[in-house]
Amino acid sequence: MTPDERKEYMRLYNLKNKEKMEEYRLKNKERDKEKRREYRIKNREKRNEYNREYSQTENGKKSMRIGAWKKNGVICEDINKLHDTYINTNNCEWCNNDLGKKKCLEHNHYSGEIRGIVCNSCNMKIRYKDNNYQKCMLSIISYQPSPDPH
Repeated sequence: MTPDERKEYMRLYNLKNKEKMEEYRLKNKERDKEKRREYRIKNREKRNEYNREYSQTENGKKSMRIGAWKKNGVICEDINKLHDTYINTNNCEWCNNDLGKKKCLEHNHYSGEIRGIVCNSCNMKIRYKDNNYQKCMLSIISYQPSPDPH
């Protein structure tokens, strides 16, 4: 049996025996977890080398960029479309200057709303304005007028 035939056979077997496979996974969960841990320890250098190489590919860069966006709270229904737009945008959407390598996905850190693809300079200006706005709003909300002496 060739590797491709074996792969197809296993795919069909797993489809037919879905319940049986799930029961096996649940029963051997701890053992499988330990095997994965041992593999990670034993093959640490191999995995690190693979990760270094992968991070230099287009898919690796895309994956790392999207992961960073999600970590920073960006909310988007079609993240792949957003990434394509990000890659193909050459001018800042605020000042219209050439972006070069200083490209930023500007978004509201509180709501996750995307506001545009901007240069680093505009991103810092917007962030400063946002922080001042937030501080101002917090001071208004927390302001307690002193009681009327009369």
